[in-house]
Amino acid sequence: MAIEIGGPSDLYNLLSDLGQTIDAGLNGTRSGAKLWGFTLLVHPYGKPQERMDAISNGAREDSVAAMKEVLMRWDTEPAVESETMQ
Repeated sequence: MAIEIGGPSDLYNLLSDLGQTIDAGLNGTRSGAKLWGFTLLVHPYGKPQERMDAISNGAREDSVAAMKEVLMRWDTEPAVESETMQ
């Protein structure tokens, strides 16, 4: 089920809710240091060059380092075929 996104504030609110849910799923409700960090990137399907938004539960520099690591792996490792959800 798709959620209607009418504008930037709708997207911001949706990403904020998703971020809190993902963080709680990964780290529970514990106080103190988190065990897992995440960065979620979203873009219009088939049009990532038009707009890219992100939400994370960590520091910007940690997200940047993780994304650089992923890009390096994607550039050097063979692609794994998978089905995409449509």
